[in-house]
Amino acid sequence: MIWLYRLLSHFSDHITWAQIYYINFALRKTGHFLGYAALSWFAFRGWMETLAYQRGRWLAKKSRRDMAQQRWHLRAAVLAVLVTLAVAALDEFHQARLPGRTATVRDVILDTMGGVFAQTLLLLYWTRNKRARAHGRSKDPSDERRSYPLAADNQAK
Repeated sequence: MIWLYRLLSHFSDHITWAQIYYINFALRKTGHFLGYAALSWFAFRGWMETLAYQRGRWLAKKSRRDMAQQRWHLRAAVLAVLVTLAVAALDEFHQARLPGRTATVRDVILDTMGGVFAQTLLLLYWTRNKRARAHGRSKDPSDERRSYPLAADNQAK
């Protein structure tokens, strides 16, 4: 906290240690929230790839030559939030066993809410882009849907 005091004392001569404590607390909690939001986003991307691959394999077993298109999945979002919850709980479990550290359920809830926040942003982004593609307004080449070739298509080549 000394580094924070030195930094903030350049802007104000009347900064107190109580203010430094609350600013440090807010910065740490915001960092946890955003860090677990990023974890949730990465978990969502991983589950999206896994679910699209599994759907492609399922379609190949049914002898359908469709392309499994990537789209937003509620299942991927729920699994990503569950991954976030599990990592947050394991982190708090680990902290409980370290001397000088405390573990609270509130931190697990805050970290999980970071994951829910990320999934909410992803859903809003996905639905906005879907609407833009439906109306032909999407100009971003990365907005194109990725298709996953089926295993049967790969064997036919």
